Amino acid sequence: MNDLKLIQKQGFSRYEFILMDESLIVKQFTISQNKEWAVKLENLGHEIIIEKDTSYMRTGLSLFIGLSSILFVIGNAADHSKHLNAWLWITLSMVYAWFATVVILSPLNNKLLLVRGAEDLEFMSDKPSEKEVREFVDEIIKRSNEVLLRKYGIDPD
Repeated sequence: MNDLKLIQKQGFSRYEFILMDESLIVKQFTISQNKEWAVKLENLGHEIIIEKDTSYMRTGLSLFIGLSSILFVIGNAADHSKHLNAWLWITLSMVYAWFATVVILSPLNNKLLLVRGAEDLEFMSDKPSEKEVREFVDEIIKRSNEVLLRKYGIDPD
């Protein structure tokens, strides 16, 4: 069979999944460490669980902090009594704007889990695309079924 490869990137992290005939090689590259391990296809589960964050709290918090930053600048620029030094309120408004940017750009929980086996696998469900990840996971399940049938005569379906 052909070896298939899925590469997922998020921020400074990179994951490579290499699907072989009877195993899956997982490589994880982060700023602090590099890991590599192999998972036998017969040990993987066949149930897919999708976890997604759909909360609007993050967007609302980011908009609130960003608007507060803008209102802080407008309020202090309009205040001619100079309660705060110009460098102080500019710095504070920049900190607010930076925090709003960090909140809006923080990654969401968007995972596809392959569970109910001896080992569980976790994929980012939308990197590079949901369709590619789903096709790769479906191929893992298909090959895992073939290995179980060939080795043990067990058909998980």
